[in-house]
Amino acid sequence: RLEACCKAAQRMCSLRRRAEDPKPWFYSGLFSLATGEEAARYLATHRVTKAAIPATAGDPDVELWLDRVGPETQALMQRLRDAISSLHPQ
Repeated sequence: RLEACCKAAQRMCSLRRRAEDPKPWFYSGLFSLATGEEAARYLATHRVTKAAIPATAGDPDVELWLDRVGPETQALMQRLRDAISSLHPQ
């Protein structure tokens, strides 16, 4: 799982737009296979990463945060989620 996450982090960085900050892409890939328990433990204060990964889909705190962010952040979140889905199809 570690190897798959490291590859996902690398791949996610290559999917970002050239002028974009690589951190959301890298960390979303790195934690893309995290469990809900791992997300709660390690991502409590990392809202973008926590909101991007599949393990927290439907989490009420994540959804509340997403409802309050602006359109640019909403668009970034959708791109991150779509990219993760393409790397780890269910």
